[in-house]
Amino acid sequence: MAIYNLWQSMTPQDPAFLQEAIDKMNERVSLSRALQERAKAEDPGSRYLGLGQTWESVGLSRLAVLYVAAGDTGKAVAAARECRRRQTNKDPTVSAFSAFFLGNALWHDGQKDAALQAWNVPPETTSPPTALCKEPSEEHNGYLKFMADAGVDFDISDEHGFSALDYAILGDSKDAVATVPIVEGALKRAIDSRIRSEKRGLSEDEIQKQVNEAIAYKKRQAELRRLYRTVLQEQIRPELRAKSDSTLKRLRAICSRFVTEDLKGQTMLDKFKYVRYIDFKNHQKLPRSDSGLVKVYSEADNDNHATDELFVIFFSYRWIGGDVPDDSKNTQWKRMISCAEAFLVQNPDVRLETLGIWLDLACIDQDNDETRRSGIDALPLAVTQCNAMISLVDPTYYTRAWCVVEVMLIRELQRAYKFHVWQEESDGSLQKADKNRVVDLNNLGLSREDDRPSVDFLLRQSALLGKDDA
Repeated sequence: MAIYNLWQSMTPQDPAFLQEAIDKMNERVSLSRALQERAKAEDPGSRYLGLGQTWESVGLSRLAVLYVAAGDTGKAVAAARECRRRQTNKDPTVSAFSAFFLGNALWHDGQKDAALQAWNVPPETTSPPTALCKEPSEEHNGYLKFMADAGVDFDISDEHGFSALDYAILGDSKDAVATVPIVEGALKRAIDSRIRSEKRGLSEDEIQKQVNEAIAYKKRQAELRRLYRTVLQEQIRPELRAKSDSTLKRLRAICSRFVTEDLKGQTMLDKFKYVRYIDFKNHQKLPRSDSGLVKVYSEADNDNHATDELFVIFFSYRWIGGDVPDDSKNTQWKRMISCAEAFLVQNPDVRLETLGIWLDLACIDQDNDETRRSGIDALPLAVTQCNAMISLVDPTYYTRAWCVVEVMLIRELQRAYKFHVWQEESDGSLQKADKNRVVDLNNLGLSREDDRPSVDFLLRQSALLGKDDA
C-alpha cells in the first residue's frame, strides 16, 4: 500500500506504480495462502494458520481497493467477494470492514443497490460506518464521507448498543474529532429526508429546527454513553465484582464524585437522592420532588454515621392516576408502606432509622424539564446505588415502559453481580421476583410518547451494565 499511497500523491499519476502495487498485493495474498497450507500440513493448531488467514483477508480487501483505483472494477468485486468467502474470523468489526470493501467495489462497478445492501446491515450488527468510527484515521474518514454521500444508514446500533456517532464521540484523537461532523452530516441528511416524507407541509425553518433538535438529542445520548462507559468500566464494575460489606457505601461515593467532578457528569446526570422512610411514612402520601423531604446524597455523608448504614429501597410502580402516580385513596403509598414493613420483618439487620426510599416522584425533579431529564438519564446509577428494588406488580405492570426499564436494570445487575435484592409485591404478598419472566420489549406503553427515545436508550444501557467490554 506504500506504493499505492505514493501513486496517489504523484502528479501526473504513473500507472506503472499502481500496477506494481497490485502485483505486490497479489504476491502477499499468495504468500499468505502458502503459509496457511504449510501450517495445516505441519501443525493444524498453529497460530500461523490464523495469522495467514488474517493476512490473506487484509490482502484481498486491499487488492479490491487497488483494482478500483485501476478501473478494473470486475476484479475488485471478485477480490472483495473472495475476501468475504474465505473469512474465518468471526469478529464483527473485521466482518464489517470486509463488507465495506465489498460495497465499495460493487458501487464503483455500477451495482449501487447491491453496494447499499452490503453496507446497510441489520440492527444489532456492526455496520461499516460503525467499524470505521471505532478505528478513526484520515483514510477511514475518507471512506466515511464516501458512504455518507452514498446515503448509507449511519444510525445502526451494534451488538453493544453503540452507533457510529457513539464511537466517534468516544474517541479523542485528532482523526476522531474530524469523524464527528462527517457522521453528524450523514445523520442530518437522513433525518431531514424522513421529516420531509412524514410531515409534509412544514416550513423550512420548522424542518431545520426539528433536524437540529434530533441531532442534539443523539449527541447527548452519545455523550451519556461515553460517561457511562467511563464510570462503569473504570470504577463501578470493579467495585461490584469485589463485593464487600462496604460496597454500597463505596459505590455511592464513586457516583457522587463522578456527578460532582466530571465536567459532563455535572450537567448531564443528577445526584443520588432518597427520602428517609420515617418521613415517607409520616407524609401520608407519595411525596413530590418539592416536598422538602428529599435528601441529596454526597460523598461527605460517608463520614456521617447516620448514612454509614443507609439502606435504600427503590420502588418500581405504575402511575395509576394517569398523569399522577396515585389515586385519591393513596393506594400505591399504602402498598409501599406495607412492603417496607414486611421487608423490615424479613430483614431484621436493616434498621428503621437508616432506611431510605427511592421513588421517581420524589427523586426526579417534576417541575424543571432539564433537571428531570438529568434525573431520568441517571436512572442506571440510581438503581445501582440502591440496596434493593421492590416492584409493585399489577396486571399491566410489565407492559409499562418505565416499569420495564427499571426491571431490566435490576435484572442485569442481579445477573452480572448477584449483589442487589429484587422482590415483587402482588396481591399483598412480598416475595422474590421472577428473574426469568418473559417481557415483551416491543409494545411498551407510555403516557408521554416523547419519552420513547429515553426509554430506548435506557433499555440498551441496561444490557451493558454487566458487560466488561461495553
